[in-house]
Amino acid sequence: MHERLEKTHTDIRGRSAAGMPRKPRSESQFQIYNQPVQRAVVPSGTYTAAAAGRTVLQEGQITAAWNALDALVPTAEASAATGVAAGPAMRTATQNAYVLHPSPARWGSCVEEQLNGLDAAWNHQVALAGSRPDYGQTFGGIITYADLTTPTQAGPAGNHITTKLQTANILAGAAVAADITYTGGAAAPAAVPAWRVAAFGARQRHYASANGIGDAEYNPWAEENHVPSEADIWGWTQAQCNNYVATVDTEGL
Repeated sequence: MHERLEKTHTDIRGRSAAGMPRKPRSESQFQIYNQPVQRAVVPSGTYTAAAAGRTVLQEGQITAAWNALDALVPTAEASAATGVAAGPAMRTATQNAYVLHPSPARWGSCVEEQLNGLDAAWNHQVALAGSRPDYGQTFGGIITYADLTTPTQAGPAGNHITTKLQTANILAGAAVAADITYTGGAAAPAAVPAWRVAAFGARQRHYASANGIGDAEYNPWAEENHVPSEADIWGWTQAQCNNYVATVDTEGL
């Protein structure tokens, strides 16, 4: 996401940003984000469909559906690897495309192709205006989306599916969404702490409101205050992250 760098860097109350470092203290703070992390369901920090208003039944259905899809990913990865290793005549067109020009995106297509063959519960490639979430279904009137992507693109707050839904101008209060990640067998370092994940989710809401993305309306506070970069948040302490989340929520973003 592009930041408005011409703005004076102030903290969330407009004071000096001494308490919120502009850059992380060392490259080691990027270690978790830049390396593949454990395969997981990564809910969007923006598309929570009024979480407080969901029933226990709806919450359970949504979580179970995400987890069921996630549980099929290792089998899909193994099937995709078997297909890629086969002779050209035995491969699918997607697998041949990957062999000819390997890339993370083409490998993801191979995994998704196999996952679609294993899954019968979700609608596949949901057509929206300007984007296509990989999976969708509805629970008690709550539209639920999921996208298969890499841990890096998912980030700590479902960045990939969030961008797709914002592109399609889906109202944040009308849907819940999550990224389902695949690893390709990569090692898994420790998970990102929940308090930092919450800060990334707050950043999504702040950025959308400051830039008029999706259903975000003009908000003077969001426009006038610097949207922290992901590098900023990786450098913050737990207290700084908690303060940012509380302030964004107070401003109604």
